[in-house]
This record gives sequence, structure tokens and C-alpha cells, in this order.
Amino acid sequence: MLTYEQIKAIENALGVEAARPVVEAIQSTDQRVLASLMAEIATKADIEKLRGEFREAISGVRTESAGLRGELREAISGLRTESAELRGELGEAISGVRTESVELRGELGEAISGVRTENAELRGELREAISGLHTESAELRGELGEAIAGVRTESAGLRGEMREEVASLRGDIKRLDLQMKLLIGLAVLAIAMFSPNLAALVRLVK
Repeated sequence: MLTYEQIKAIENALGVEAARPVVEAIQSTDQRVLASLMAEIATKADIEKLRGEFREAISGVRTESAGLRGELREAISGLRTESAELRGELGEAISGVRTESVELRGELGEAISGVRTENAELRGELREAISGLHTESAELRGELGEAIAGVRTESAGLRGEMREEVASLRGDIKRLDLQMKLLIGLAVLAIAMFSPNLAALVRLVK
């Protein structure tokens, strides 16, 4: 075990904080190892050398830590740069998509407007065709009415002519009947003039 004086000597040589792990290490070692260590650090020059080695080790650790910090900063900076680039690319992509969406909306609007215009034109043509059909139907109805009226007029004329012809035929029949009766009467008269039964023939004719 180290004495109080020995511990104070080590603390004075290394400093309180730096001496603490050394004291703990020395107190936990074997007496022969302790004697050997004490012999090695017996002089102040050896203590200063150990302090320098400790300082170099700490400096190396600090240097490595600074290097690691620099590398970490570079890595973070690279990540930030990549993130900024990715954000820029994402923004450009979003802007492109929005632009394409606007263009597609415009094209769709134009297509819808064209379809509506075509529909309006077709409706106009259909209305004109229907109006033309109505006009043609009215004309056909008028022509049909005129034709029917002409047929009726012709039929009435034919009926009048037929009536006239029938009346004429009836007159002819009556005349023929009278002529036949006259001929029969003359024949009977001629026969009677030459027949002894004149009185019986006269009664027969009556």
C-alpha cells in the first residue's frame, strides 16, 4: 500500500485528477510490482516523462476525436447537401408534375369544349333536319290534300257524268219501250185489219 506522503508526491507530480487512476492502479498491484513501479517513478524526471506520455496520449485522443468530429461534420454536411439536392430534385419533380397536371387539365378542358361544340353543332343540324322534315311533311300533307280534293272533284264529276248517262239511258229505254209498244200496236192493228176476230184482238190488246 502507498503511504500518504507517496500519494501526495504522485499527486504533486501528475496532478490530482491524473494521479487518481495511477494511485488506484498502484494500490491494486502486487508488492513486488509496486516496488518496481516505485523504483521507476522515484525521480521527478520520470514522473514528468509519464506526464508527457499521458499528455501525448490525451492529445492523440483529442486529435483523433477532432478528426472524427471533422469526418462526422463532413459526413453531416454531405448528408445535408444530399438532402438539399434531393429536396431540390423532389421540388423539381413536384413542379413538373404540377405543370403536367395543369397542361393535362388544359388539354382536357379543350377536348371537353370541342365535344360540347360538336354536340351543339350536331344539335343544330338535328334541329334543322327535323324542321326540314316538318316542312316536307307539311308540304306532303298539302299536296296529299290537294290530290284528295282533286280525286274528290274528279269523282264528283264522274258521278255527275254517270248520272247524266244513266238518265240518258233511261230516256233511251223509255223511247225504245214506246217504240216497241207502238210497233206492237201497229202490228196488232195490221193483223186486225185483216183478221175476222178484230174485236177479240182489240180486247186482248187492252
